[in-house]
Amino acid sequence: MAACRYWRLFVSATNGGANVAIGELAMAESPGGTNVCTGGTPASSSAWSATYLPAKAFDGSNAANNGWRSAGPVSEWIQYDFGGTPRDIVELKVSFPVAGTIVLNEAPKAFVLYCSDDGIKWELRRGWSEQVFASNEVKTYDATPIPAGSIANRIRPGKAELRYNSAATSQAWVASVISVRNLCRDKNSTKPYRFNTFTGRKRIAGVTTSLGQPISRRVDLFEQKSGLLVDSIFTKDDGLYEFKEVADTTYMLVGTDVRAEQNSIVFAHVTPVD
Repeated sequence: MAACRYWRLFVSATNGGANVAIGELAMAESPGGTNVCTGGTPASSSAWSATYLPAKAFDGSNAANNGWRSAGPVSEWIQYDFGGTPRDIVELKVSFPVAGTIVLNEAPKAFVLYCSDDGIKWELRRGWSEQVFASNEVKTYDATPIPAGSIANRIRPGKAELRYNSAATSQAWVASVISVRNLCRDKNSTKPYRFNTFTGRKRIAGVTTSLGQPISRRVDLFEQKSGLLVDSIFTKDDGLYEFKEVADTTYMLVGTDVRAEQNSIVFAHVTPVD
């Protein structure tokens, strides 16, 4: 584990609300430890109004209508900048405000925690999905890194026909035949570990694009039910990615611009193909 200056919570789904709302965020460097979100600088991708600025999620109050509320739909984020005192966060507490103009279905349902030293290159720490909040509820999450799993004997270089299927968007296509990248990681790599072997014979593949043109992106694959990171790929200029030998279950894809110039793109309810 390592200390980081910036910690960002990226929300990819709510319980049906058109906006994201969080009453309070607290971060600790030990389980049950003191909240260290003091003296820093909050920020967010957007805010509904001056009443719902990101700072409201770090002021210690979970009163009605006191918290952060995004201006748009999901794929929003809120972060905390610890400045010159980087922190190693191992526990996260998320609160939802009591009844008010903020409606209950705006509570975060699926979200991931990222950290960064410079606010440009981000490392995924952990993810969660299928979360349901009640009014004035506080949930505590383990923010330690996902346990590492070996994939050295499971991912093999080769050639394959790439297929992608997203039930959420009703899109399916076949990409060209390319060389499959070896996804194995050694201890000196900066590529995130695959936390589990996820034994299976299926695959998920596609193309990362911007304005209809292929573009290089980081693509993270999460198991939808647990929110745990399965694997991560950095695409090249052709935007092509493929996750091989995954289990037959439902996944979530997050495409991230590591330069922080564009918002992340999320595909939920992704199912692998043969």
